[in-house]
Amino acid sequence: MRKWLLVTIVLLLALGSIYWFIPAQLKIVQITPVHCPSPAAYRAIAAKDSLGQARIVKKLLNTFEVQIGDIGSTINVLPLPNDSCALQWTSEMDAGASPITRIKRYNQAVAIKKNMAAILADFKLWAEQINNLYGIKLRERTFGDTTLIATKTNTAVYPGVNDIYSLINNLKQYSAGFQAKPTSHPLLNITPLAKGGYQVMTAIPVDKPLPEQGAFFRRKIPLNKFLFVEVQGGDSTVQRSLRQLQLYINDHRKTVMALPFLALVTDRSQVPDTSEWITHIYLPVF
Repeated sequence: MRKWLLVTIVLLLALGSIYWFIPAQLKIVQITPVHCPSPAAYRAIAAKDSLGQARIVKKLLNTFEVQIGDIGSTINVLPLPNDSCALQWTSEMDAGASPITRIKRYNQAVAIKKNMAAILADFKLWAEQINNLYGIKLRERTFGDTTLIATKTNTAVYPGVNDIYSLINNLKQYSAGFQAKPTSHPLLNITPLAKGGYQVMTAIPVDKPLPEQGAFFRRKIPLNKFLFVEVQGGDSTVQRSLRQLQLYINDHRKTVMALPFLALVTDRSQVPDTSEWITHIYLPVF
């Protein structure tokens, strides 16, 4: 009799502990810090339809509703200092009424949390690489050649290769008249004008200062820190890289010191295949 009483007490205590330690509502929370700005992390997730086996069903402001099998969940992108953010992935499950169901649901919740942690760890590893996040090979560097001879003009339409190299060749002829030699690749900046059309500025680095005359003027590039991107491809690829570079600047709250300029590594007038063009983008920032 005492034995059965003891067994009954043990069973009751075991059942009671299940209800005590496993609540009726199971809350699953996984928080993963990521060293990248929150807008960039949001854009990267918003570009996806799923994270691992979890399906993104709704994209809200800094929030995603995500379906994990038959379980709903939410990912919040939370900004942190120093260009970082935290991804908070939360879900809730009904643990059920019976003790067996509660144990089963508890184990399921533990497995879901581990899956969340693994998915966010993979995203963290990917997102902390700038090249992955912005799709460009971004570096910081200085510009070695600071003495330039430059010219500029306005055009009604976006300038073509012949227009650009006509200006560059004029610069080369002007420099040659003073026995000055180019020291690096020609530089280009094309800026849209408020009233339509474009301002086209070209320059070449030279080995000595030249006098200003007519359409030709001197420029110096300060030894600032530049954001630098190497691009292979035509104008559309360059423009896409410039847009991604602008996103990086916005995300990291950089101060732009001047307009970006392009170093035309490939002589575009001699290489008709735009996929072979190499262009260096420089943007001075603080």
